[in-house]
Amino acid sequence: MATRKYHFADDLIPGSKTGLAAEGHLIKLLGDTSVPGIVKATAADYLGSIPTQKSLEALVRCLADNDAQTRYRALRNLSNFPAEDWQGSVGPLLSHKVRAVRIAAADLYSTLPRKEIPGRYSQAFSSARSELQSYLAYQADFSVGNLMIADYYLKVQDYNNAEKFYLRGLRKDSLMNYARLNLSTVYNALQKNDQALQVQGS
Repeated sequence: MATRKYHFADDLIPGSKTGLAAEGHLIKLLGDTSVPGIVKATAADYLGSIPTQKSLEALVRCLADNDAQTRYRALRNLSNFPAEDWQGSVGPLLSHKVRAVRIAAADLYSTLPRKEIPGRYSQAFSSARSELQSYLAYQADFSVGNLMIADYYLKVQDYNNAEKFYLRGLRKDSLMNYARLNLSTVYNALQKNDQALQVQGS
């Protein structure tokens, strides 16, 4: 009986599970040059939920991948790791040729205090951040778009604008529990604890 040929699903399926057991499968996929880009991007997405040094190192390596999807997904998931571990590697992607990659890099860099942004990246960050803000504004007609804008403002600790856009999103779709949870976080930051309790209880 012939041995079945390896398929990337042999690693992607167990890699989609939660916990450390998935990590080895995902890192293997990211290092396999024969794997399609969309599969690598998916692996990077899953790996972001495993906060280990190995996962971090694999995601940072993805930033140099030829596939823009993989770079984008790695950027999106590096937010789960300390900034000092990815700051230097993300900086060059602020001027990447693919707009989605620039925007994702700017989104990450937006979490850094301004004084920690290296001078050599300040102009690229300013430009990419403008693209990010334009992209977010374009989503404002949709409930999920308002959540994206609110999440951005929460990330940069602009709590008043975060509150504004979470409320806008909830007016468009009152069933978005994710928005309620984050809005209660905003109210706590604004020391509006009664409103935080009210949101959680609604």
